[in-house]
Amino acid sequence: MFNNFKKAFTMAEVLMVLGIIGVVAAITIPNLKDSADEQFYVAKAAKVYSEMETAFSRATLKYGNSIDWNGIADSNIGTATGTKMVKYLDVTDTCGTGANARCWQNDYTTNATVNAAYKLALKDGTTLAFFNNCTLAQFKAANSNSLFVLMDLDGSAKGPNTIGIDQFYFFMLNNGTLNAGRWVASNTPNSNSYLAWVLKFGNQDYMRCASSLSFIGNTSCK
Repeated sequence: MFNNFKKAFTMAEVLMVLGIIGVVAAITIPNLKDSADEQFYVAKAAKVYSEMETAFSRATLKYGNSIDWNGIADSNIGTATGTKMVKYLDVTDTCGTGANARCWQNDYTTNATVNAAYKLALKDGTTLAFFNNCTLAQFKAANSNSLFVLMDLDGSAKGPNTIGIDQFYFFMLNNGTLNAGRWVASNTPNSNSYLAWVLKFGNQDYMRCASSLSFIGNTSCK
């Protein structure tokens, strides 16, 4: 006669298994979240930049070359440009220059450039700051990248508020086109070219292994 019984797990074995599951989850879940966040920001950066390209092109067709727009002057180029762009973007708030939490929750108290920028809030949660720190001569120069725009893809009220993750610079040229970034001779990604990197390669690996990356060489940490 055979004994018909099932061996049960001891409490120690159950606790051991649960402990292993907990360790694996602690390692895996944050990585999955980081990956999902990265893909969200990569996709949204491409979307907003495309919308900005279309808006700037339409504004140029309507008003002519941007160097001739009303209000274009030293230390006012961002404001003059931003106000013309409002008509062609899905804007929920125009906050002008100076401290205004509706469009830019942080930075304006410590960052004079953001404080002086012309700021907009878009319906999708993106905030934009058109910098006013370039001269008319700089803006008129051929192929000039002097007009900076800083975009925060989920609004400055929500973190991480980090250049290259949810915040990116791009540049408005006086011929009605945008430039997603510029980089130095080494071709390594930097804060002025992170958006160009994201649009071209679809990753934010520069946050993990920037020194080993190049626009003309290795394009990922793998």
